[in-house]
Amino acid sequence: MFIPLLSLDPSKLRLLRSEKYADLKNELMMQRLSSLQWFLDYRERLRKYRSEGGDAPRYPSKRVEEVERAVDDVIVRYVDPSYER
Repeated sequence: MFIPLLSLDPSKLRLLRSEKYADLKNELMMQRLSSLQWFLDYRERLRKYRSEGGDAPRYPSKRVEEVERAVDDVIVRYVDPSYER
């Protein structure tokens, strides 16, 4: 089924993820993640998997999402109250 895009109103479109403050967010995320033992353990298991093979470690999605939400809150509180993820 083909849906023509010509009828879309560009003024009503929005990005799924904000690119604004992307570098700041990445820096804050990596600073925080690099201070958490569970992430360091995951990173080590990933390194071993890549170099030695075996079972791939499961990505800690929920924990990373929690960190991302906390970083988003920091950006809203201290950088830009109008920031949206």
